[in-house]
Amino acid sequence: MDVNRRQFLTYLGAGTAALASLATGIPALAAGPLSGKTADHLFGLDAKKTNFNPKFTPIEPTTKDDVVLPSGYSYDVIASYGDKINPAGDTYDYLNADGDDNKRTPDQIQKYLYALGGSIIEIKKENGKWKLVSDSEYGRRVSGLTKHVLTGPAASIAKEVTGTFANCSGGVTLWNTVLSCEENYLDVVGDCKLPDDRHYGWVVEVDPFDPKSTPKKHTALGRFSHENTAMVLASTGQLVVYMGDDAKDQYVYKYVSKGKYDPKAGKANSRLLEEGTLYVANFGKGKWISLDLATNEALQKAVKADGKPLFATQADVLINCRDAAKAVSATPMDRPEDLEVHPIDGSVFIALTNNDKHGNFYGQIVRLFEKDNQHAGLEFSFEIFAAGGPQSGFSAPDNITIRLPKTYVHNIH
Repeated sequence: MDVNRRQFLTYLGAGTAALASLATGIPALAAGPLSGKTADHLFGLDAKKTNFNPKFTPIEPTTKDDVVLPSGYSYDVIASYGDKINPAGDTYDYLNADGDDNKRTPDQIQKYLYALGGSIIEIKKENGKWKLVSDSEYGRRVSGLTKHVLTGPAASIAKEVTGTFANCSGGVTLWNTVLSCEENYLDVVGDCKLPDDRHYGWVVEVDPFDPKSTPKKHTALGRFSHENTAMVLASTGQLVVYMGDDAKDQYVYKYVSKGKYDPKAGKANSRLLEEGTLYVANFGKGKWISLDLATNEALQKAVKADGKPLFATQADVLINCRDAAKAVSATPMDRPEDLEVHPIDGSVFIALTNNDKHGNFYGQIVRLFEKDNQHAGLEFSFEIFAAGGPQSGFSAPDNITIRLPKTYVHNIH
């Protein structure tokens, strides 16, 4: 049965949208910044015209400890923990930092930090199967022991910082580098007795094609529990990066570069992530609020318990993004994780995992529409695109992938 978006919402009833509204604090049935769209076109496409057929039978729920795929699909194990990835003998390691408190010796801490972070690997296809290139010139570790440089307004923290860890989804740039997002970093800082937690919680840029390059932590994008980045080029030529802070009652952000993207500049476009404006979303008003200390009076007036200014410099704002967002009355959300920009209509999808503090156990997906499709603009509307729960068949949305029929992919490129 071909059910479009309007029919789906009718089936669920307005009650589901109302529950999602109450759980998130978003006035889903109110006037104001709501989009009023029913998304019949479904991601900017008319389902009746695309004849989109996923060509697989969905799998049933299972408790198997395996990668369970639909009939006709298979998978290959490309890299396993400890596999050699380059001539130097570095091994493939990729660990999240989650775990119980640890009491480690200095030697154990070094080994632990090496195992955290990520790996750059090269793969190739042989006899129909993908395999790891163990002596790749590109293979390297970007770990808890790797030296990084800081860029942007908070670069004054240190000339050089050591390590990246608690890395989550991340993203890619328009100039073919990789962005890795530092998420739940505080556990590692405490376990490993690291001296300054301000060195972590940033978006890290790594060039996978230059093994000798030094990774950069871009402080202009703010410090919080980053889940991913969604980069898009605004009609103004500016670079826009959407981000979420994956924690209960935290916020949705976007960064707008000061300069414009130049496709001829190649990797030099990285400088666009060093100077720009960070915004946080107020969903009640449908506005992006600037976190620029020089122009935002709410940030200038924010004070500590002792009456001293909460933010003395722009670096203070970026280091303490959560405090800054709260000071400007941004909208607390239900664990904003993955954000993705639709490649056809430019709308932004936000996966809100859940928030049991407000009785929202299943989460929802919000769809944001920038006014006049201006990604560098300051106004937006939104809709509750889908609410999790038994009726909809999904729960706790995390990462999102937008799959398009081949005809549309061809037309885009």
